[in-house]
Amino acid sequence: MKFCMRCMTQYDDSYTICPDCGFEEGTLPDDSRCIEPGYILGDRYIVGMPLSVDGWMIKYIGFDFLTERRVTIYEYFPTRYCTRPIGDVKINVVKQRAYERYLGILNERARLLSELHLPDNISAVCETFERNNTAYVITEYHEGTPLSEYIRDKSPISPQTAERLFLPILRSLDGLHDSGCVIGGFSPENFMVVQNKLILTGILDGLFFNITDDANDVKHSECENWYPYERLKEYDSPDIIPANDVYSAAMVMYSILGITLPDASERAAFYRKKHKDLLKKPSAYGIKIDKNKENALQNAAFIDLEDRTPDIETLIKELTSEKEVTLRTKRNKGFPLWAKIAIPVVSVAACAGIVFGVKMLNRPKTTDTLLTGQTVVPEVVNFTLTDATETLKNSNLLMEIEGREIDDSKEAEIITAQSVGKGSVVYENTVIGVTVNAHSSMVTMPNFLGINIDDCTDALENIGMNYTVHEDYSSTVAVNCVMRQSISPYEEVSAGERVELTVSLGRDPNAIIADEQMLTGDHVGQTYEEYLDEADETDTPVEVVGRVCDSSVPEGTIVEQYPSGDTVQDSSEPVQVVVTTAATDIIVPDVTFLTQERIEGMLALYGLAAEFSSEPNDRVAEGLAVSQQPAAGEKAEAGSTVSVKLSEGKGLVEMPDTVGMTRDEAAERLRSLGLSAKYTHESVPDKPKDQIVRQSIAAGDRIKVGSTVLLTVNTKKQTAEIPDIVGLDVKEAETKLREAGLKLRIYTDTDNPLTSGAVFAQSPEPGLREVSGAVVTVILRDPSEVVREEVTEFTISPEKKMLVPGQEFVLSIDASNITDMYALEYDISNEDVLEVTYINKQTLDMTFRAKKNGRAVIKISCGGFEKTCTVTVSGAIKTPGKN
Repeated sequence: MKFCMRCMTQYDDSYTICPDCGFEEGTLPDDSRCIEPGYILGDRYIVGMPLSVDGWMIKYIGFDFLTERRVTIYEYFPTRYCTRPIGDVKINVVKQRAYERYLGILNERARLLSELHLPDNISAVCETFERNNTAYVITEYHEGTPLSEYIRDKSPISPQTAERLFLPILRSLDGLHDSGCVIGGFSPENFMVVQNKLILTGILDGLFFNITDDANDVKHSECENWYPYERLKEYDSPDIIPANDVYSAAMVMYSILGITLPDASERAAFYRKKHKDLLKKPSAYGIKIDKNKENALQNAAFIDLEDRTPDIETLIKELTSEKEVTLRTKRNKGFPLWAKIAIPVVSVAACAGIVFGVKMLNRPKTTDTLLTGQTVVPEVVNFTLTDATETLKNSNLLMEIEGREIDDSKEAEIITAQSVGKGSVVYENTVIGVTVNAHSSMVTMPNFLGINIDDCTDALENIGMNYTVHEDYSSTVAVNCVMRQSISPYEEVSAGERVELTVSLGRDPNAIIADEQMLTGDHVGQTYEEYLDEADETDTPVEVVGRVCDSSVPEGTIVEQYPSGDTVQDSSEPVQVVVTTAATDIIVPDVTFLTQERIEGMLALYGLAAEFSSEPNDRVAEGLAVSQQPAAGEKAEAGSTVSVKLSEGKGLVEMPDTVGMTRDEAAERLRSLGLSAKYTHESVPDKPKDQIVRQSIAAGDRIKVGSTVLLTVNTKKQTAEIPDIVGLDVKEAETKLREAGLKLRIYTDTDNPLTSGAVFAQSPEPGLREVSGAVVTVILRDPSEVVREEVTEFTISPEKKMLVPGQEFVLSIDASNITDMYALEYDISNEDVLEVTYINKQTLDMTFRAKKNGRAVIKISCGGFEKTCTVTVSGAIKTPGKN
């Protein structure tokens, strides 16, 4: 068998033409810069024919021998800085400085993307590496219809369909931006339509759009009509902002609606000369569209950055808002022409006045010290465990492992996440939780047949296996339970492999099945497969809820069932069973840094028991496993016991009595015990100044090292409650503190140089009381990096729901200070299964309707909080009605 270099399917050696795509063996790329097809890259990837070639990148189809799937291979090849001899693979660099500069930018972008868990509608970046004197980036390959062809064949498309198609992409882009990655612009060529779902495949394609070091060498692309005006200028830097993607999103949506875009250069020139836009509003092209949505699209499509919607989050809110959305340029309406012409001159004069005025005002002062007992959290992500421990120790902080990830592309024992972000101001001896990377190993494939998919995916993630979930109808396997698995149970495999699981959607809605009351029958002693054959006659769903080891009976023998055999129930209700596992040798999985609940669930799938004990541990968080016997990777017989030692966390110390001590004395006493202190003030007339009058933890109580104690300090002065200023512009923050009778100081050091921007962290924290005139120290960030959270915890009800197609239900949301839909966001994981039909703006209750059989997760988020409701749709179609 051999590979086709154009489609990467395999066909018989006797053929010279691919039977799938018609590609003739031996055909070479038209562009001599391309690698000859068939080259093996990195001992892992076959390089095929080029998919596209531009001045910066060559993009090839490829095949990954390890995962046995097609991939897209990006090769860095900036034509102005390098060449490649014909027939060679190594690149010759002719302008080293520029070549290395942009190579570093590509590697950094690709590295960031490879570390992100991208949603399934954005092609994942698998890895990046350097070979042949250049860089390669491997991404997922998707086969479908290019969006440009889809638009050509399907347009015009209704605004409702366009929104359903593109809104999931916008939500994913918003999440991408939150992770610190902005694409910088895109076009329909960067998207594929796969099974009526839009996939962003060209996440790297626009990185170097229109970048040049030669004013006569500006890149003109057939895609430039979709790129923002600011990136069509002559740039020597790839700096990009969220508003770039906003513009491209608007242009793509215009195209989906069937609107032909004006030439980008002509549009920009006309705008500069006439102050008018060649791109009209959608309704002017005969599109029947809601006024709010039309204004939202126009706001996103403005040439001028000052007028344009600033980010994807705002675009989503405007597109989905029921409140009036106004055009952002309306602020200029009503100005007479002379005023508009005079604006540049007036602006210069006004700016000059501002500059001189600033010199006469008291600007916020800076400081390089924090309050006694406080420190700034350093960055430890990508540090080794040893280096992270030392770095945090140098900042008077404690470290604790609170979880693990499994990623073979990173070094083992590298920190992948930290619980408190870099730049946060905390008290000394605060515990910083970290997540540690581990490598995969050989594992025994569990028997997932009949098990709920949630338990299966949890186990796979714990052992580091990749998985794909498919769906199919079954009248005998209960909804959300596994029908088939691509790797046989108990087969020994590498944890990095991918297993495909097929999950039951329940009964086929097109099948004619009558629900009836029936006797469940006693099935104890039958095998699971025998029961399925019998259940097929009555269309009774079966779910496996447990496995026990018993070598005296065949594998999968039912030893318990719920309900019992003499129970009468509806034939659509599942029967739950516990089945046996054969006494086979199992590779013991690695359970370190997992919780007891997750360990028990994972071992139970193998028929292994768990025995737990505990001990204090300074490095591992309470409740996580620190060791196991047998060790991970050793063999154990099913039915045997794995002894697991859980961490009790850091040791306990006795809380001292600090009442009567001075503030400094109390701070030193607590610090020596590994505790931290925060302070509030009040006036107690008969007590000395600066004396501790109250402590939040009683003397003599046993508390964990790293705990924070609130101490109340006596003062003879008036006190003021510290307001919450995080997220405010520094000038707003200073005003708010001044109104409270407090002062502001900006903390600066090498890692925190900003003296203007938004407040990222404050010290002391809001809600405490300080002496009037006291200083509140802040750390600043660029406003785009700061999120102001003002939402308290909220609840939703229900958290799980079973429906039939056509049925509706109301999701109740209870939050004390969510006042409108701008604060509340929702997402439906599968919009083919579920849709929202009504939102009550007063109560925030949401009504959802089931569309077809399947499973969907509703995610409600507000501020820093998130809740989910899992909805399973199964059964025959029902006339819509509230439930």
